[in-house]
Amino acid sequence: MTEPRGDTTPEWEVFCRSAESEPLSHVGSVSAPTEEVAREQAESLFGWTAHTLWLCRADDVARFTARDLGAESDAAANADAETAGGESR
Repeated sequence: MTEPRGDTTPEWEVFCRSAESEPLSHVGSVSAPTEEVAREQAESLFGWTAHTLWLCRADDVARFTARDLGAESDAAANADAETAGGESR
């Protein structure tokens, strides 16, 4: 069993858009007690390349693994398509 970490400082996920026309990308995370401190840290680390920075508390982010997203069923569908002579997705 994994023990919880001793530091209870909230973690913030940082998303960046390098140009207005670019998609939003996850670039990392920071630990900070408040949104203001998280913004300062994110700006210091990632602001030099950012057109826009987005922050959200890590506790508010839903995370899914490839298995959660159905990667196994996609792989099976691709194998079936290849066996039948079709193209894989």
